[in-house]
Amino acid sequence: MENPANLHVVGRTADGRIWHTIRSPTAWTPFGNVLAAAGRLDLEGLGAVVDIAAARCAGVGLNGHPEGLYVLLALNSGPPVLLFRSADTGQWSQEAGGYFSRARRVAAAVSFIVSQGAGAARSELHLAVTTDDGYLMTAIHQHGSSSPDVPVDVEWSAGDRGEHRAVALLGQGAIDAAHTTARLLTATADGRMYVTTGAPGAWEPFTDVESAGAGERGDFVDVAIASGSSQTDYFGVTGDGRVWLASENNSATWQQWRDLEEINKVVGGGPWTWKTTEIADVGTFVRVAAATTSEGEHVLGVTSNGHLFHQLRASAPGQFRDVEAVGVGQDVGSFTAVACA
Repeated sequence: MENPANLHVVGRTADGRIWHTIRSPTAWTPFGNVLAAAGRLDLEGLGAVVDIAAARCAGVGLNGHPEGLYVLLALNSGPPVLLFRSADTGQWSQEAGGYFSRARRVAAAVSFIVSQGAGAARSELHLAVTTDDGYLMTAIHQHGSSSPDVPVDVEWSAGDRGEHRAVALLGQGAIDAAHTTARLLTATADGRMYVTTGAPGAWEPFTDVESAGAGERGDFVDVAIASGSSQTDYFGVTGDGRVWLASENNSATWQQWRDLEEINKVVGGGPWTWKTTEIADVGTFVRVAAATTSEGEHVLGVTSNGHLFHQLRASAPGQFRDVEAVGVGQDVGSFTAVACA
C-alpha cells in the first residue's frame, strides 16, 4: 500500500509535455515524463494537451481495483484521454475514454462506498469537463472498462448558469449508499463560483458559493476544492492573479475568503510581542489545485511566468515555495497547468 502521506503532482509545461512527481514529507521525486512513460508521445494526432486533472484511487472501496493515480488529459484536437499509473509497478496505461466533446478544462475525483452489510465496498471515478463552447459535462468511469463513458450535461439537473470556464471535483465517501456521489465546483464566464453535489443526471441545484457565506470576491478564472479535517475548502484564482481560500464546516458556518499569499507573523519578543500580517507575493496566479493527504492539505499554483508553487496548509507560516527550485530541484520548463491528488 502506498504511503498515505504522499502527494502526486502532475503539471503541463508550455512545450506540451506532462510531468509527474511525488512529494513525501521528506522529499520530492524527480520529474518523470508521463507521455513518454505511457507510450503516448504523439497522442495519435489528437493534438496538444491543454489541461490536466488527477485523482488517486487508494484505501477503502478499491473493490478489486488496483491502487494508483488517474490522470485525465484535455486535448485541443480531440476528446480527453484517461491514463492510469499503478502504485504497485509505477507503470502507465490508458483507460477507455468517454464520449466527451473537446474539453477546455477537466476534473477528476474518486468516490467510494463502504458497506456495513454483506455487500462489497466499491469505488468509482467521477470525471468532469468544460467544453469549448462552455458546457459542463460529467461521467462515471469504472476501472478497466472497455466501454467509453457516457457524459451528461450537469445543467439538466443543477440548473442553467451560463457558460462554464473552470471545474473541480471532490470525491466523497458513504456507507451503504446506492450510488457514489461527488462535490462539483465550477467557475462561470461571468466570474461566479457555484457548487453542487450528486452524480451524472442527479446533481442538486447549484449554490452560489459567495452568496452562501464565503463573501463577495468575484471574477474567478480557476477553482479547486479539497476536504479539510472538519470542513470543505474552496479555492479560487481571481482575474487579478490572487489565490483565495474560503471554508465551510459541517454546520454550514463559513470562514470567508483569505489571501493564501498572506502570512501571519509574530514580531518582537517578551512583553513587546505582537502579531502582524504581510503579503509574500510570488507572482500572478493563473491556476490552482488542492488535495489532502495524511500530512495535511496541499495547495499548488501556477503563475503567469510559468513557475509552479506549493504550500502545505498545516505548516507555519504556510508560505508558497517554488517546486522546481526548492522542491524537486529540477527545471523542466514553464508550467501552464497543474493537478494534484
